[in-house]
Amino acid sequence: MKTRLLIIAFCVAIGLLVIFSGIIVWRFMFLPPCTPMPGSACLVDAGSVAGLAATVMGVAAAILALLGAFAVAAWWTNLDERVNKQVTDLIKKDVAPQVKALESTITEANNQLQKFAQVQDTTIKNIDDARRALSYLAIGNQLLEQKKSQAAIQAFQKA
Repeated sequence: MKTRLLIIAFCVAIGLLVIFSGIIVWRFMFLPPCTPMPGSACLVDAGSVAGLAATVMGVAAAILALLGAFAVAAWWTNLDERVNKQVTDLIKKDVAPQVKALESTITEANNQLQKFAQVQDTTIKNIDDARRALSYLAIGNQLLEQKKSQAAIQAFQKA
């Protein structure tokens, strides 16, 4: 809002500068400045005309420059808010869905990793059980070859 007001003021200043410059040119064309002479005569002095025109244009240019500086300053003061809003909108529109998708992927990978760890634990337990059973079978076979049938039966039962 403040920026728009200053830009409008800047445009009004440019319009007024154009109007006043036209009035000054018209005044010098039809009512030239003159130096009063004795009697009713008037002497047009080119130096006074140039000095007056330069003064008016210099003041107008200074005012225009100040108004332009104010307009630019107002635009810059609001720039931070606009950039923050644009960045926030981009994050909401583009980055947030990607972050949610990535979080979902990470959650799914974590679940699969936990399932794999459970399968791995079960497999290791089964391998250990099978190794023990094979050991008892081997012991039972040795005991059976040694004709120790009662001990061989106990080993086979453990297997």
